[in-house]
Amino acid sequence: MNRDETLELFSDIISRIIHDYNNIMGAIEGYATLIASEIEKREAIDDAQEIIKVASKSSDIRSKLALFYRKNVSGKISINLNEIIEKISFDYKSKMNINLELSKDIPKINAKVDEIELMAREFFENTKIHSNLEKPDVNIKTYLRGQDLCFEFSDNGKGIKTEIIDKIFFPFFTTIENNTRDGLGLSWIWGVARRHNAEVLAESVLGKYSKFTVRFKL
Repeated sequence: MNRDETLELFSDIISRIIHDYNNIMGAIEGYATLIASEIEKREAIDDAQEIIKVASKSSDIRSKLALFYRKNVSGKISINLNEIIEKISFDYKSKMNINLELSKDIPKINAKVDEIELMAREFFENTKIHSNLEKPDVNIKTYLRGQDLCFEFSDNGKGIKTEIIDKIFFPFFTTIENNTRDGLGLSWIWGVARRHNAEVLAESVLGKYSKFTVRFKL
């Protein structure tokens, strides 16, 4: 079983778990809200509101996981990939040395704008988190390769160890101790790619560079 087949199986399992989890947490949150509205003791109200707060946090995690396992997305329109890359790159230009090599001859793709923006942003965030440089170098390319439209993102960060490169797209996988993020960024990228008939390839040399290529099928 290759990496993408394993991720497909993993996403199916997560979607089934989350379905049951939604029902359970929805009931907990609903009854806690009902209790808070009916009781009079301040301490009991505070306890009920704490349950509601925790249930709300779990809802946030469920929403984030949905970006990984969800298979379909509505609201796709014809977009220019270069324009999205330029827009997101602008937000990071003060933090990174960004070089854009965007082909002017690429066709538009049918995609959901906010998901493609999320994909681009997560590549930048991944570089920001893992780079040991004050201002890392980032090179972004778009080009046609056969029947695929390619979006290539590379940086000169620490690189990825060979033994873990096939694990990086799994939810919650991280190599950073005491990480304040949730380890979902690259899994989001994989999920977005899948919903847009694309694949994500990772390549790296430890201590030199990391490169991700998203290949959209035309």
